[in-house]
Amino acid sequence: MYDRHDAQAGGANGDEPLRSVAISTSGAAHPRRSPGVRHQSKRKRMIKRRSLRTRYGRLNAWNKIGLWGAVASMVGLSLYFLPTGGTIQQTMTNSPGGIQAGRDVVVASDKRLIHSLSIRVFIDTDTPAAESSHVETDVGLGSIIALFTRDKSRFRFKSDFTLRDQQVSKTRRQIGFVYTPEIPAQILGKEVDFLGNVEVLAVNYSDIFRTIGLKTKDKNARLQCAILLNGVEVGNFDVGENPPGTLDAGQANLVVAEAFSRIPATYKNIVSALH
Repeated sequence: MYDRHDAQAGGANGDEPLRSVAISTSGAAHPRRSPGVRHQSKRKRMIKRRSLRTRYGRLNAWNKIGLWGAVASMVGLSLYFLPTGGTIQQTMTNSPGGIQAGRDVVVASDKRLIHSLSIRVFIDTDTPAAESSHVETDVGLGSIIALFTRDKSRFRFKSDFTLRDQQVSKTRRQIGFVYTPEIPAQILGKEVDFLGNVEVLAVNYSDIFRTIGLKTKDKNARLQCAILLNGVEVGNFDVGENPPGTLDAGQANLVVAEAFSRIPATYKNIVSALH
């Protein structure tokens, strides 16, 4: 116990002498000078590290995968926003000769090869007088067509099971399909010049005509094709119907050799103009 008068800062009159109170200056009272405290802090850090390792070791495989996935996501996000330090030329995703592979990375594809190919077929025919309408779609009706080359090789194309139907005028009705290769590996990767060997387009719409009530026999019917190669239209031609009623009778083999022979040159001209 100490006398409270000794601990006062001064008497009532303020003239009493001050008495100092000694403050311990031992090593234990000063953390910077205490080796024991340093040892204790180091020991806590070691325990903390051991604790993290122990916790990680207790995680199951899925939790560990999730943890590392989160770390990878944070690192990837940080790299995503880093400046690139230069301008990288970009190409439209569906332009011929270019495929966009990332935010600002473009992989140039070989312009001599077929990377995508689709055929749009439209069939027009006379009808009794009716009001014009907007395009209607009928989902579920599928169709198969085939291209035959000079060496009689067959390449089948399938529709997307969607029929587009429209009364384009009071006396004309049009239906349409979009086709892509049934087996992409048979077509994609071939040289564009391959299309110049196509001679025959084989179609069979008789069952579909009966299903939707479309009659082309003894009518002024015609079949039109649009060819899209690597995202650009390279051909749009009218195949016609000769003799009349061919499309309604069953399979029709339509000669398209002249139209397809022009596709390679047309495509090359388009690519040259774009670049």
